[in-house]
Amino acid sequence: MPYVSAVKTTTITVQAVTITLDKITKPDGTEITWAKQGDAVQFRGRVTIDTTGWGGVPVDIYMGDSPTSTPTRIASGTTTSGGYFTIDWTVAYTLGCTTKYFRAYHPGTGTWSNAKSLKIAFDTRISVSTDKSVYAPGESMTISGKLEYAKTSATDWQPLGGKTVTLRILKDTTEVWRDTVTTASDGTYSKTTTAPTEAGSYTVEASYAGEGLAVAGAVAVAPIGISLAPSDIIPIIVSIGVPLALAIAENKRLIRI
Repeated sequence: MPYVSAVKTTTITVQAVTITLDKITKPDGTEITWAKQGDAVQFRGRVTIDTTGWGGVPVDIYMGDSPTSTPTRIASGTTTSGGYFTIDWTVAYTLGCTTKYFRAYHPGTGTWSNAKSLKIAFDTRISVSTDKSVYAPGESMTISGKLEYAKTSATDWQPLGGKTVTLRILKDTTEVWRDTVTTASDGTYSKTTTAPTEAGSYTVEASYAGEGLAVAGAVAVAPIGISLAPSDIIPIIVSIGVPLALAIAENKRLIRI
């Protein structure tokens, strides 16, 4: 049985999908280039289809060791009606002292975003103390403490040796002394100097600047006081008659007559 040919056409449209990872931020929206292990961060960007925001679509965040390495999925979210996404993530405690690269991915179309890098640092803490709380002017004083870093958890504090600690003595906000010391293998440090020569209250500060980041890593302070030494007290001699002197002494209960 013969059949005649038949042809019919229809029109389709292929729309361009774009996904952009705009920035990595703190939860308050401040853009960051580094974070500590345990910090909460957010990935912010947008999915568009023919330049119009595409809402209600899934977005995955992937992390790799370089912009082109095989990445691992670490977080997921969904776009808002305008195509925007904000996806939360907490920096893992296995990533300290590395630089990681992050990309957003739209699984429905297999579209990848640009890459954003983030330096990941160990958290640090430092302590400081002095061998006394009150000194005479110019008296020998010893400043000591310990520098540590959180290695595998927020409570796993390990000694940080071979690092430079800056020590300062401050009168209010004015620096009156500064020096540096290197931590020992157990993270401890100690420095002997002389107390300020002017009586008053001072603050002893120890700080570690961190490495590779434009912020202070850790700071600790301890108050001290400088008191007048007996040799600094100027006696006041007044010549008075014996009866008056005895009356004064009796009145102050220094002697009895």
